Amino acid sequence: MKRQHHALRWRLLLPGLLLFLMAGLILGRWADSPGAGWIAAGIAAAALLAGRGWARQAAAWALALAVGLCLGFQAYHPALPEERDYRVEGTVYEETSQPGRVRAVLRQVTLDGEPFRGGLYWTAYVDELPACVRPGERVSLTAGLYHPGGAENPGGFDFRAYLLQKDVSAGLYGLSDLKDEGWSLRPTALAARLRRYLEERLTDLMGERAGGLVSTMLLGSKSMLPSEERAAFSRLGIGHILSVSGFHMALLAGFLTMLMGDMKDKTPARYARRLALTSAVLGLYCLLTGFNPPVVRASIMLALAQAGRALRRIPSAPHILCAAGIVTLLIWPSALFGASFQLSYGALLGLILITPLFRRLWAFYDPRRQKLWEMFTASLGVQLGILLPQLWWYGELPLLSIPLNLLLLTAAPVLLGLFWLSLAALPLPFIRDAVGFVTRLAAEGFLAAVRWAGQGSWLTLKTPRPNAVTFLGALMLFFSLSVLWEVKSKRRWLPASLGLGLIILSFTVRLPFTGTQYIQFSVGSADAALLRDRDQVVVIDTGETGEELAQYLSANGLSVDRLILTHLHRDHAGGLAGLINAGVTVRDCYLPEGAGATRIDEGMLDLLSSLLDTGTTYHTLRRGDAIELPDGKLTTLWPPGSRVRKGADANDYSLVLMAELRGTTLLLTGDITGSFEGYLSEPADILKVAHHGSKASTTDAFLDAVSPALMILPCGDRTRLERVRTLAGDTPLYATRETGAVIVDFLDGGVFRVQGYKREPVQPRAAE
Repeated sequence: MKRQHHALRWRLLLPGLLLFLMAGLILGRWADSPGAGWIAAGIAAAALLAGRGWARQAAAWALALAVGLCLGFQAYHPALPEERDYRVEGTVYEETSQPGRVRAVLRQVTLDGEPFRGGLYWTAYVDELPACVRPGERVSLTAGLYHPGGAENPGGFDFRAYLLQKDVSAGLYGLSDLKDEGWSLRPTALAARLRRYLEERLTDLMGERAGGLVSTMLLGSKSMLPSEERAAFSRLGIGHILSVSGFHMALLAGFLTMLMGDMKDKTPARYARRLALTSAVLGLYCLLTGFNPPVVRASIMLALAQAGRALRRIPSAPHILCAAGIVTLLIWPSALFGASFQLSYGALLGLILITPLFRRLWAFYDPRRQKLWEMFTASLGVQLGILLPQLWWYGELPLLSIPLNLLLLTAAPVLLGLFWLSLAALPLPFIRDAVGFVTRLAAEGFLAAVRWAGQGSWLTLKTPRPNAVTFLGALMLFFSLSVLWEVKSKRRWLPASLGLGLIILSFTVRLPFTGTQYIQFSVGSADAALLRDRDQVVVIDTGETGEELAQYLSANGLSVDRLILTHLHRDHAGGLAGLINAGVTVRDCYLPEGAGATRIDEGMLDLLSSLLDTGTTYHTLRRGDAIELPDGKLTTLWPPGSRVRKGADANDYSLVLMAELRGTTLLLTGDITGSFEGYLSEPADILKVAHHGSKASTTDAFLDAVSPALMILPCGDRTRLERVRTLAGDTPLYATRETGAVIVDFLDGGVFRVQGYKREPVQPRAAE
């Protein structure tokens, strides 16, 4: 019995350490202070030294939790210098500049001569890209330091978290007195320089498209491949092939083993020699790819597997995966919250825990059929392993991912072998050209096939963001099909079916929305808003790109019942393209009467026509028209309709709406100018400030007439914000520049609650 308990403890040690470390990192990200973590770490360390048996193991898990909390806090709450101009010196890494714009990461940085921990994200607009802005070069300049912001909209992109996952904690903007300080001789900087040199040589040899694919798959240079190409890979569910990770590293290790020969020699000495050579090559490859976490994780796993064989111990794949995960998270704590970590570990968990069950279901005497079946089960295991992160990060489920991954498992070794050969042949003039020609044909053919296959919208199933029911169903499905549950196969299918049913239920049946809510999105100096009233979704302007709006709608599984465009300027209606591309369904579209007769931005009528081609019905609004809602209505105050002057400024005839919602009034002013404000000066509880706070709108007389209890300003310009703040006086002002999205919940009896997405919510207050 003691032996069984001892063996069980050892089997659970590494998985428990990883799980508790991950839990600690999650706690640390949202903690206010690491003090509790340090105290808990001290107590757990003492208990670890004094305890025995299960008590010692529990202490080790508690120590992992405490260490995770401290590391998570440190990673997501870095100490930053004040925001101002500095004299900066640093080494250029990960440079992805474009004509007219510098965009790079600086490391080994000093600010006014003082060392700075971590990297800086540097952007600047220039007429011509300076020659010294290249990976491996050390530069000095004067620039402004800023603290990156987090997500500004519900479900939006978190720029701060994205940078922290790259070990970049602050940003630089500007370029003044730039000087070239020469090469950096640090190994990582020299590797970055070599990586850029290889990228350029591959591109010269095979062209931008083929060379970009080779650079992406071998060197991790994702910026070398156009975004539309990457999107096609994602739609097909084969985006993982572009990331240098375990699949690529396993092939590299296999090539090394074949080159060493003596494949049948399985003595410990032979494994030790393989371990030494493989570790050295993988270490250099990690350096070349910039110590990308997936590359490091895969290298650790391969090295541990070789070490186990050298020590005559059968390596356990789950324990190797746990050990690699612990090392990765100790070095890069913020990696836990990134898509790359979750997708790569999900894929490996699927391979290790789910694939063996399906592989045992059938056995074929024909070796070719058996090999095909093993490849199919591997693809199925990977897809089940990445199911949850795929749904969370991308909101879609590729329908052909399993058969396409099956084809990739066959073709990828050949393709990657060609890529490695072309890279090795670069120093050899005649061989280089021949190999490059063949590789270019293969790469361009592969890209053409991916582009062709990725054109159909039916390839992916759009899904809302997973909720608690989705998570429960995914965990039930995964565990019931994994080898961790040691029961007969017949007993697995009921919980597996139940888990799959919960996942489907979570996407097809959503709890009805019973409230009334208005969201003013933060889209810079553009304008996009959404009104939800029970089961009705009304969008009022789309912003310039529509990206933030489309993300919110897709994440919540919403279609648009009514799309109201106040006028056809790009900062209000340009986001039509984003909605169309995202496949968002729009039932009815409303514009002010006579909108086409005013001066509008070029291309807007074409965008509107594209929307109508999807089946959307077109309507116009004029003064007095009303749109009924479940708990209120929208009444049109402007424009006057047939009296719209041809060729007039579209702002002068922008739609102005009065929303009456559960006893609260909200005045939506579009871009109306001060010349016409007198025609719509009606009292309102909440005022959305016109024209992003322009001095041509929102006069003192207009404000006195409206007399709002609250003002909302969609604005990205500081000067306009300060002007409106002065006008507002004691009236509360919520500006998207400061608070991110502004969210107003309307309650019965004329009570509303307002909060900024980046600000703590305030208490409910009654409309005056």
